[in-house]
Amino acid sequence: MAEKQKIGWVKFWTPKDDWYYLTETERESYIAQFDQAVTEARDGGADLIGVYKCRGQSEWMRFEIWEFPSLDDVIAFTRTLESIGHYQYFAEDNTVGRKYERIASRDSWVI
Repeated sequence: MAEKQKIGWVKFWTPKDDWYYLTETERESYIAQFDQAVTEARDGGADLIGVYKCRGQSEWMRFEIWEFPSLDDVIAFTRTLESIGHYQYFAEDNTVGRKYERIASRDSWVI
């Protein structure tokens, strides 16, 4: 059986107006739920490589780089985010790809 290739996920995001209308208590509740979702994803083998600010260089205020064990794990994480209202508060653009090792062969540079 072939070894599964990890899935890279880049998540660009910026707050929507609804985020700014939340009370401090509502924001704290959301953040606690988000932190729990991240913990569960990490416990399942996901790796949050980093969170970055890019406000002046992009239409997006932030981006994150993740690595997941499988596409199913990415989908499960986004479903969890949906369940906590994440997409009501944040606009996103995402891209995913399978990890591969680039070697000194032209075949490795193409799909």
